Amino acid sequence: MAELESRLRRTNQKQAALYLFCNFISLMLMTAYSGLMFSPTVQDIFPPGGDSRKQLYAIFVLALFGCVIFTIYAASLFFRKKSRQLGILMALGASRKTLAPGLFREVLLLSGSSAVLGTLAGFPFLFLLWTAFRIFIVNSEEMVLNVDFRCLWVSAGFTALVVICACVLAFLYMKRTNILDVIQEEHQNEPVKELGRWCGPVGIVLILAGAVAGYEGPTVYMNVFHRYPSPFLNLLYAPAFAGLYMVMLHTVVNGWTSRRKNPWKNIIARSMMKFQGKQTVNSLLVTTVLVAGGCFGIFYLPMLHTGLSMGSESRAYDYSWFWPSDQSLPSEEEIYSLAEKHDFQIKDWLQCSYLSLACDNNMQILNPDNTLSYQHFDIADECHALSESTYNQITGQNISLDPGFFYAVTNEEETAYDSVENATLFTNMTTRKELPVTCKGFVHFEDMASHGTAVLDDNDYEKISQGLAPEWTGSMIWFNSEGKDSYAFAQELFVKIVNSYDDQHFSNSYYDPVQYVMTEGYTNNYYGSTYTVSPEERQVDRTNINSSDFRMYWIDARPDVFQVIKEKCFRFWNENVLKKIPPDPINIDDVLQLYGKSNGKAVEAQGELAIDYGEYARIAGEIKELKKQQDALKTKIAISMKDNEILTLDGKKVLTYKTQTSKRFDSDSFREDHLDDYYDYLKESSTRVMRVCA
Repeated sequence: MAELESRLRRTNQKQAALYLFCNFISLMLMTAYSGLMFSPTVQDIFPPGGDSRKQLYAIFVLALFGCVIFTIYAASLFFRKKSRQLGILMALGASRKTLAPGLFREVLLLSGSSAVLGTLAGFPFLFLLWTAFRIFIVNSEEMVLNVDFRCLWVSAGFTALVVICACVLAFLYMKRTNILDVIQEEHQNEPVKELGRWCGPVGIVLILAGAVAGYEGPTVYMNVFHRYPSPFLNLLYAPAFAGLYMVMLHTVVNGWTSRRKNPWKNIIARSMMKFQGKQTVNSLLVTTVLVAGGCFGIFYLPMLHTGLSMGSESRAYDYSWFWPSDQSLPSEEEIYSLAEKHDFQIKDWLQCSYLSLACDNNMQILNPDNTLSYQHFDIADECHALSESTYNQITGQNISLDPGFFYAVTNEEETAYDSVENATLFTNMTTRKELPVTCKGFVHFEDMASHGTAVLDDNDYEKISQGLAPEWTGSMIWFNSEGKDSYAFAQELFVKIVNSYDDQHFSNSYYDPVQYVMTEGYTNNYYGSTYTVSPEERQVDRTNINSSDFRMYWIDARPDVFQVIKEKCFRFWNENVLKKIPPDPINIDDVLQLYGKSNGKAVEAQGELAIDYGEYARIAGEIKELKKQQDALKTKIAISMKDNEILTLDGKKVLTYKTQTSKRFDSDSFREDHLDDYYDYLKESSTRVMRVCA
């Protein structure tokens, strides 16, 4: 019997080899992909929580799902072929108890061998993939293949899963009692039960529902529960796979065309497919999943590269950069000299200024109980502000703004992440002067779409810039290439710009100077108190300026601001907090906090106080007189304009006289109608008012 079993096993070598090959391929793919996914180089390039890393994991899950189904189906085919051998031995008197050890040994031998060979082959395959990636996609100094051997845990887990599934299938095949069924297993059909024509449409609905639920689910979860979503929320995609299976069942059983006119057309082919239905559907499902995963993995990076190329081509200027006014970057003469060195022609040279202001925003707060909430802050984020004349000069557009309005700069698709269209208040970070604003809409300029840029009326720009320290102002350079571009020129210019900054100006792109100031410079419980990035973590390594980490995440910092903040913090802590002495007031609000109520006593104006009073009285008198003159001029202009809305000068809009409608609470009417309740709603408040008496 043992000799017969050995001879039968030899006749089944092709099926065994096929099973071993399928497991080998699956293990090789899993090892290579997990090695790629856990590689320190990939982990460093793809930021945690970023879309690229999420898509990397998504491809892995898809590949894992496909490989599991692939190996299970390969095992079922192996046992279908193996059934003839088992049936012959059982017909000759061999019991299941006698045959089981040999079958399980064969399964373990094939699975173990394929696991070892596939795992070992995975590393050369990973090297080939990495080399192809460097040749055809991108190649840089940092693209060194480093392997984290934690990937072997993935291979071990997949091997264990394959072995368990194979043993379960072997047990199920050995459990059958009818010898004839076992012998004929290889030739049995796998018909699919009749299904209604509803199966296909329902499958399509499930595919769409799963895709929408998986994509929108995390956002809905955050809005409803105010928490970061769990990774298990990706299971919302599961209906899409069930729908895909139902669509394939419908395709095999019913098809998608009506057979009423010619019911006998292709009847033999349809019947053969139907009677081999399960095998056909499983094959189609595995093929679809693997092809989908492969196509996504193959085309993702080229599509990303194409998207970046299209974004570059849509830019109006070939070269542009921003820098703060406290840094001395290469001059125009130096850049032209560098261009001449590389035979590079410069055209459309333009140099302009901008302001770094604070804008208000609704900030997401992570509460101590891990829930999320939103709170409005008048000073929340940094915003780059341009005057409308500067914007028109850079873009060649011709926009016009009234005072109190601004345009938010975005891309043509209006999908820019850092857009400031919701801002209602801009603040000068030096003087804390505020400018209430209203967004008039979007203007489109790709080159500024990612900077959180706002375009202000020229007068508003001039007004809000008064007193702004140099570290909160900056300059911009724009120019194009005349004819052929030069990478050597671009590379040397980049190095020259980087080397022009001092060491403290190398911060990560997620650093926001406004948030930093509000966090470190003040003791109030601001959003930035959760912004706990250490200076070491905030800095980027300038020693390797050609790395993608540096090129993607470096922005200039503000060392002067940091030093001032640090000195003020130390002084406030040592002189005020520890000694329990309130700091000196610096504005009228501070004075009202300290001396909110008057005591009725008098103080004699002497020395500097007498001088301050005289200057205040003079300015108050001038303001009063100027207000009279302004009201008189306003009356004359209004009479001349009549019911017209816009006043122009030399064809340019200089003044508007618009109708504004507002709704206010009519306290007089309320008092007349609800006299009994009126006084219950009166709230007493007090403040101090300063008036000039003489």
